[in-house]
Formats: sequence, C-alpha cells, structure tokens
Amino acid sequence: MTQTVGFGGGCHWCTEAVFEAIAGVTQVEQGWITSLPPDDVESEAVRVQFDPASIDLRALIRVHLQTHASTSNHALRVRYRSAVYTNSPAQQAQVTRLLGELQAEFDAPLVTRALPLAGFRLSPPRYQHYYARRPEAPFCQRHIEPKLKQVAATVPTRAAGIAARALNFQIHPLANRRLGRLGFAAPSRRGVGAICDVVLLPAVNTP
Repeated sequence: MTQTVGFGGGCHWCTEAVFEAIAGVTQVEQGWITSLPPDDVESEAVRVQFDPASIDLRALIRVHLQTHASTSNHALRVRYRSAVYTNSPAQQAQVTRLLGELQAEFDAPLVTRALPLAGFRLSPPRYQHYYARRPEAPFCQRHIEPKLKQVAATVPTRAAGIAARALNFQIHPLANRRLGRLGFAAPSRRGVGAICDVVLLPAVNTP
C-alpha cells in the first residue's frame, strides 16, 4: 500500500525533479501547500506518493534534507517553508522522530519541521514535470542537476524515461542522456521512446 507525504523547502521545480528521479516513488504533484496557522500561507512544495516496500520514509526525508538549505532560516522561508507535511498524527510522530535522528548528519541545527498537511494546490500544467520537459534550460542545469547528482549518490534512481512511464508524464528526448551523465540508471538500448512509451515534448523557454 502506498503512502503520501509532502515536502517543501526550495523551488518546487527542483523538489519535483528530485523525487521524480527516485525509484519507489509512484506519484509527484508539484504545487503550493498549506499547513495549520501560523503556517497557513501557501508555500512551494510537492506531494509525494511512494511505496514503502521499495523506499522508506527515512530515505526520502534524508534526500530532502540534503537537496535544499535545510539548516538555513533565510529570508525567503515563507515562500520556501522547510517542512515535511504529514497526513496523520502517527505520520507526524514518525517524521518528528526521523528528523531528530537525521540531525546527527548535519553540523548546524535543522530548520525543517514536521507539519500537518492542510491543503494543496497544483501548479499550472505548463510547469509540471519541469526538468523532464526542458533539461537543457539554464535554470535546470544550474539549479536542478546538482541536486540530481546528489540524489544519484544517495538512493536508488531510475532513468528519466522509466520515471515518465512509472509516473505517467511526458519527457524531453534529452532527459535520459543528461541524467545518464549524472550517474542515473542507464536507459534501454531501444531509446527513450521505447522506455517511456509517450509522445516526447519539445523544450520550452524558462519563464
């Protein structure tokens, strides 16, 4: 049975790409998330569905902490609230415990919190699967690919085409090639189209 959890802390284009790359993740929704007051202002985040038999919550939280400024209480923390958003009191207790355990891997105190997930609003369709659709965009190369390199060194990952098929979205034909350079699982020899079985989208300009 799959579980759902929310992650916020940086640009949701980046966070989306991070979790779409992880084997065991079955759905990633990019958008704006709210918790309970005083954390009820919308903040960039993703909502992630995963199979705990393939990837556990501790591993997902660890990736999240390593791929955003989880020890920095910077001036943009309202827009980029650093948190793991939970769906039940039991999950809230689990996330709180895991954050405490993972603190030992960081020299500075974590600012990432466990917060109840109160609401979620999807980003417009043109921004969904941002990296997979435009891997050559300067923003993706400058900000997202360093995070994906960290992911590839931390947890089992998958080629972009496999992710596209598993998560049911379309990709740019260069996505597998770029992810291969970052250390991700190699795509099928038959090519990207044979893996993801979707119509490949052209790159679009970064806004």
